[in-house]
Amino acid sequence: MADLFTVEGRLAVKLTRMWTGMRLALVTLLAVLHTAKTQKASTLNGPLHGQRLSVLGRSVNVYYGIPYAKPPVGDLRFKHPQPSESWGPEVRDAQKPTPSCIQPKDVIKTAETHRETPDDYSEDCLHLNVWAPTDSDGNLAVMVWIHGGGWYFGSTRLQLYEGKYLAAENNVIVVSMNYRLGPLGFSYLGPDTIPGNMGLMDQRLALKWVKDNIVYFGGDSNRVTIFGESAGGASIGHHLASPLSRDVFDRAIMQSGTHISPWAYTMPKTAKRKMKRFADLLECPSSSTDADIYDCLKTTDAQTMADLQLGLLDEGLGFKPVVDGYFLPDDPKTLLSSGSTKQTSVLHGFTKDETTLFLAMTLKMMRNVSALPETLILSRPEYDSLLSFDIVSGTGIQEPLRLFYESHRAPLKDKDYFDVVIR
Repeated sequence: MADLFTVEGRLAVKLTRMWTGMRLALVTLLAVLHTAKTQKASTLNGPLHGQRLSVLGRSVNVYYGIPYAKPPVGDLRFKHPQPSESWGPEVRDAQKPTPSCIQPKDVIKTAETHRETPDDYSEDCLHLNVWAPTDSDGNLAVMVWIHGGGWYFGSTRLQLYEGKYLAAENNVIVVSMNYRLGPLGFSYLGPDTIPGNMGLMDQRLALKWVKDNIVYFGGDSNRVTIFGESAGGASIGHHLASPLSRDVFDRAIMQSGTHISPWAYTMPKTAKRKMKRFADLLECPSSSTDADIYDCLKTTDAQTMADLQLGLLDEGLGFKPVVDGYFLPDDPKTLLSSGSTKQTSVLHGFTKDETTLFLAMTLKMMRNVSALPETLILSRPEYDSLLSFDIVSGTGIQEPLRLFYESHRAPLKDKDYFDVVIR
């Protein structure tokens, strides 16, 4: 310890006190700055406490986990969503993301963390996020994102879907939503038990919430564009086709997905047959009526259902939108060909060779390995299995695909089918 009676000692004490004071001042300043970065917004349901971020040199307000529907639990499980209740005058904390909807665990495992869904799942998941630029006079265009994932996985929690950059760079308000997935969102028995399309109705209610509330974030409720990818893109098509959704958005962007694809919808008879097979997987009574199956599923653990649905992938996607006569009054192809769809501007595109996205994921599942070798050789049985993976299976297009792609390969190179798959 410095000698307090020497010049050096007194200087050391003075510097120590000064540094302590600077640290206290810094802590105080950080607290003030943190307070300055919080932000409040009003909605028809009540006030929100969000945060203000600096993004690409611009200020963006972000509000996470805004409820747009009542929690779909208890008697509301398997039912169409009901609007969220008011939480005002209490201020709701909207500074942190909320849990994802129930889905199978570890569907996507990758070194790219921005593509991974955090594994905190909940049935109470019908929330949305808002990113709003601050340096504008209001009336901003609004873009509402609907994520993909085959209607059985996915979340707004993916870092890939962080909306702050799109909002800052393009001066638009960005909204993303969670919606129910798998059996909780897309199973079907009939209007009296499990009406089907619960996930699409979730999306529609979220769009209605945006239509009613986006003005409080500086948005123009008459300039709402919905956009989505894969199952999200197909969902966009279903909203274009459904008479229930046409008034809650204005324009649409469909990315690598369309509602008329064989994997994008099913008919009631097929949906009920698959539902009864699922009930067998859950060991519900084998001679159950629809009402009995409904009662069984109402009390089954949600995560158990999410995990067991993977047992249905051998005949295509386990659960998907159904022609229920309500949200979808007819099959999508008929609605489109008859002109029974929203008349508006639609942007539709895809990426070359995009199915290769699924190749590594599917092969790792087939081989039960965490990583694939750098030099990959694909056997004929594996090739046949890949042509039966969830999006293709049950569509009747496996043989045309096989004939088309195998016609492009050299006849002697018959042991490695990798080149055929990546075409």
